Amino acid sequence: MFRHFVDDGVDPFEVRRRVGRVAVTLQVLDLTDERTRSHLGVDETDLLSDDYTTTQAIAAARDANFDAVLAPAAALPGCQTLAVFVHALPNIEPERSEVRQPPPRLANLLPLIRPHEHMPDSVRRLLATLTRAGAEAIRRRRR
Repeated sequence: MFRHFVDDGVDPFEVRRRVGRVAVTLQVLDLTDERTRSHLGVDETDLLSDDYTTTQAIAAARDANFDAVLAPAAALPGCQTLAVFVHALPNIEPERSEVRQPPPRLANLLPLIRPHEHMPDSVRRLLATLTRAGAEAIRRRRR
């Protein structure tokens, strides 16, 4: 959400979103595995790039009967992201689910997020301000 933030003037900590924990049984294309990437002729840098050509081509995994793709996270180095295709959403069993604002502690992750190359300067400034303010300032603002 922070990396692809495009609306000027909206604090991303005020945007409510659904969060929770789920149980799943899915056929997953694991692009965190180097052998799998090699077999597909995909380099990890292609997956982390702001050029979506490779990642959009990988979406064809849906047609190969995969339910999801596990890949390195472009926004957070060293982390992973799971993209579940729409047809597999009924296979997800929510264990806990709620709509809420992001926890203030996420402000501590902002310095780690690699901004998208097309992020407007105004959004970069907003995120820099939130980073400097930190989690405690966000908590105080919500009171």
